[in-house]
Amino acid sequence: MPDVAIPFHMIRQGKETLAVAAGFRDVLPSILEELGKKPSETVAGRAAHPLLTLPSGERVVARRLLHGGTFGRWLGGLFWGPSRALKEFIVTARAVERGVPVPVPVGARTRWLPLGFYRA
Repeated sequence: MPDVAIPFHMIRQGKETLAVAAGFRDVLPSILEELGKKPSETVAGRAAHPLLTLPSGERVVARRLLHGGTFGRWLGGLFWGPSRALKEFIVTARAVERGVPVPVPVGARTRWLPLGFYRA
């Protein structure tokens, strides 16, 4: 695993793989619970992404990975191969380390499906 500035934990539960920034591991259950509900607030992107409020009052965006362009019409959020979510988490953590003004990553979740496909 590449060395990144933001320490994180890898958690594997059944068909899910989670990468969670160390400071957010304790609030992971509340984040996952919030993701299971209809969001009260969203932010725009290729789709509406839930804006979650953590027990501490901090707010985080839960961004679902989606294909753009032609692939987006047919595959939407279905991917194949190594987890792009984890790669983006690591790249963003490195950007934070180097002072690039990007959102601080809290975590990445991959739900594995049959035949090597996943949603993240």
